[in-house]
Amino acid sequence: MRGIWFLVATLAVGELAYVAADRWRPVTGGATGLTAEPLMLAGGATLTLDGHRYLYVFAWFAVFVGAVVWLLTTRFGLVLRGLAANEVRLHADGYAATLWLWSAYVVAGAVAAAGGALMVAGRGYVAPSDLGYVVSALALLAAITGLRHPIWACLAAIGIIAVRDIGGNLLTGRGPLMLGAAFVAAAIFLARRRGHGSAQVNP
Repeated sequence: MRGIWFLVATLAVGELAYVAADRWRPVTGGATGLTAEPLMLAGGATLTLDGHRYLYVFAWFAVFVGAVVWLLTTRFGLVLRGLAANEVRLHADGYAATLWLWSAYVVAGAVAAAGGALMVAGRGYVAPSDLGYVVSALALLAAITGLRHPIWACLAAIGIIAVRDIGGNLLTGRGPLMLGAAFVAAAIFLARRRGHGSAQVNP
């Protein structure tokens, strides 16, 4: 499965997981979610102050970003760049593209799981809405915005969430409207970029 079909399938799986979690109230708490336990360090101390929790999240965020940056410099990262540039050529060179792509999907899932754990640690609760379409849309928008490099995608996600939350508060709860406008802008940007790349390949 490739391209838009893979994207649609992942969005559908996320939405199904959201519906299942929302209805599985004895386990997930339903729409209200569950409150997370206080963060506990190795020495037994608990982090109860908001500032301490945010520093904890930021420290682990820096560790994960460093790990991703290092991974992109390894053979694994180079092969993934080659697959993105010309999958057919890597097939011809003897690379098992499907295996590499599945490995990348597993790694991406691990990074997403780590990000979700940090989100729960920072907010102090988790709800089924975290599996919903809005979160998937934010991830998709970040991926589109940061196509050239995964780190740019991470920074784009931070910027998009900040614009949605801060701008939505300033504009009296119009965060979804701003998210939609960002989607339209990203689609126009991507279309122009593809058109520019085609013009360079076929002058």
